[in-house]
Amino acid sequence: MSCIFGGGLAGPAAVKYAKSLEKGAEAAASTVFDREKKRQEEKNQALLSQDGTENPMTIWRELGDIMTEHVTVTRINKNLEKADAQIRVLQERARK
Repeated sequence: MSCIFGGGLAGPAAVKYAKSLEKGAEAAASTVFDREKKRQEEKNQALLSQDGTENPMTIWRELGDIMTEHVTVTRINKNLEKADAQIRVLQERARK
């Protein structure tokens, strides 16, 4: 719910900001986009070529459960701290 609310505020503000810019993305050199495309392709290839013991989907589901339980509209500091500790464990597992 907080994502919907935040998006409802941020979305129109981002459009207003983008329309107020003197130059758009078309004014940027194509090398900027080519460089980022290459970086993303290398990042994706590194992810695809990993040979670890963890299932990324399992980690993804566990992260979703943690976020749903502790980081929704109502946030309590002790629960956020618990979620942070659990997420740090997931980050370590994701490296595997």
